[in-house]
Amino acid sequence: MYSSKHREFLEKYLGYEFSTYISLVNANSDQIKRQVMNAVLSYLLQIEISDDVILQKCNNRKITYSELRLLVYLRNYSFSFAKFKRNLQ
Repeated sequence: MYSSKHREFLEKYLGYEFSTYISLVNANSDQIKRQVMNAVLSYLLQIEISDDVILQKCNNRKITYSELRLLVYLRNYSFSFAKFKRNLQ
């Protein structure tokens, strides 16, 4: 699914195991991609990892509007990865 250039980048910076796991996730449905991206983004923003629209923060930092939009979009069950990629461009 990934070109050799992308695979080399993933293996170099994130390790072979992550590259293998991400290729398995990429081969599966939008639902799994949505859940993985939601978990990673929630972790990075220090927000409780959940599919609920209610956001519970783990620190006192205010959430920005763009962070809120991304999280709500990723927590939406009608998420489409193709639309998500189109909106990012």
